[in-house]
Formats: sequence, C-alpha cells, structure tokens
Amino acid sequence: MRKLSLLLAFAAIACAHSGGSAPKPLADIELIEHVREDWVADWNAKRLDDIMKLYEPDAVFLRPTAPRTTGTPAIRELFENVLATNTPHIAFHGITLEGSGNLAYDSGTYDETITTPHGVITAHGDYLLVFKRQSDGRWRIAAQAWSDASNAERSISR
Repeated sequence: MRKLSLLLAFAAIACAHSGGSAPKPLADIELIEHVREDWVADWNAKRLDDIMKLYEPDAVFLRPTAPRTTGTPAIRELFENVLATNTPHIAFHGITLEGSGNLAYDSGTYDETITTPHGVITAHGDYLLVFKRQSDGRWRIAAQAWSDASNAERSISR
C-alpha cells in the first residue's frame, strides 16, 4: 500500500508543472513506450505469459468498478478469466510520458473493441501506467489504472 501511495504521489508531483520550468526528458522514453506497445500487442493476441513478464511481482491493477488487484498471480488470474471468453482489440493513445530516476508514468486515452459470446462491446477512456526501472535496467509496470468513459454510452451489438 505504501509503495502504491508513493508511486501515485510521484505521478501527481510529476504532473504539476511549476511556472517556467520544462519537464526533463526521460532518457529511456523509447524503452517505456516499447513496454506499453508490447502490452497492447500481447493483450490483443491473448499472450498471457508475455503480458505478465511486463509487470513487477507486486504490481497493482486498478479498475473503475472493482476492488484493486495486487500481485502478478492475482492479475494473471483476472486477465486469464477475461481472455478466456473475450477477444479484445485495444489501442492506447499516449499523451504524457515523463519520469525521473527509476520511476516513470505514461497516461493517455484508449479505445477498445471486445468481442464477447453475447456480441461486441466498444469502450474508451483514460489509462495510467506507472513504471519502475528494475536492477537490470528493464522497465516494468508497477501500477496500472484505467477509467471507462464509455459506461453511459456503451453499446452492445450482435
């Protein structure tokens, strides 16, 4: 809980730009973008093992209408259940990617089409990925959150 609080506090501080000072570019920005794009490609292809390699062991996954999911075993189980009966196609549209030291965040919007046994669902909203650089230099997802702006206008078609 303390780690997540610190990570979210970092993201909030990083978002607050003081007058006249430009954010410093993150040297590893392309590596972090690559992690995001790998997540999208793996999710769309239902490659669960590859998706899970992108998370820290104690990662947190936050959904708009459900309790937090903590740790890769729980995240894996959630994703496995979702992907067992649904075929997603998601696209992330990054807006802000910044960081400092061993922490970074990526936020933007997403569009998703999900084929279910009952029809097709379209969704869109916002996402936030918090990354932490590992001791081997790789970036992994420490926290992931998303909103569902389409909830009121969600359409299911057959």
